[in-house]
Amino acid sequence: MATQQQSTSPMGSAPGLLRLPRRGSKLKPERVQEYLKTMPGWRLMPGDSAIGRVRDFATAEAAAAWVHFVAELARQQNHAYTLERSGNRIAVTLYEDGRSGRASGVTMAVLVTGKALG
Repeated sequence: MATQQQSTSPMGSAPGLLRLPRRGSKLKPERVQEYLKTMPGWRLMPGDSAIGRVRDFATAEAAAAWVHFVAELARQQNHAYTLERSGNRIAVTLYEDGRSGRASGVTMAVLVTGKALG
């Protein structure tokens, strides 16, 4: 008799393996930290309302291309973001946009976008 293995990944996509929060639901910081364990380089930002990471690139051209990729993906997914560039080092912060442009929290959609950014 064959046994079925369940994924232990918090971002698993198979039905019934993990109940994912509804899109737009702000996640508790503890839950975000669990998801971030599968996303090397990402961290929960102070205030628990955004995730961020820093990436270093070999060339300015590669850094600029990644900035463009981040901006386009965040726009397509309707997420707010900030980018800071210092030479070939890029810092990105992703969050759901709240009132008056302030970060309103981390949602499953933000985590999925962050994972797509690597």
